[in-house]
Amino acid sequence: MCVSIINFAHKFLFVHVPKSAGTTVTQTLSMLTCLGDVEIGGTEFAKMLERAYGPKFGVHKHSTGGELRKIVRDEVWTGLYKFAFVRILQETPARAGPGTALRTTGGGQAGGELSGDICVSSRQR
Repeated sequence: MCVSIINFAHKFLFVHVPKSAGTTVTQTLSMLTCLGDVEIGGTEFAKMLERAYGPKFGVHKHSTGGELRKIVRDEVWTGLYKFAFVRILQETPARAGPGTALRTTGGGQAGGELSGDICVSSRQR
C-alpha cells in the first residue's frame, strides 16, 4: 500500500516512498485525516480519492514530492511540514546509522521539492 497524504488540518505532507516503512507510517497518519484532507492511493478512502484526483490533477499513489507540489497553492505549500522516509541500500558513513535524520538535496522518489525538510533513513545492511 502506497499513500501520499496532504493533511491540511495538521499542516503536513507525507510522501510514501515504496519499501521504506511507509505502510506503518501511513496507517498511523491516516488516523489524523479530517474533512478536506487528501490521501492518494492505498487505503479504500485513498483509492477513491485517487480515482477522482488522478485524472484531474495527474497524481497517483506513487507521486513524488515534486508532482504533489504542482497541485498545492504556494501559500499552502510553504505552511506544510513535508517529509518522507527513505531506505539507503548502499553503505553510508558510520555516523549516518539507522534512524539518522538527513537533509534532502532533491531527486529520488520523494522528489526535489522536499529539499530542506527532513527525511529519515533506515540503512539496509
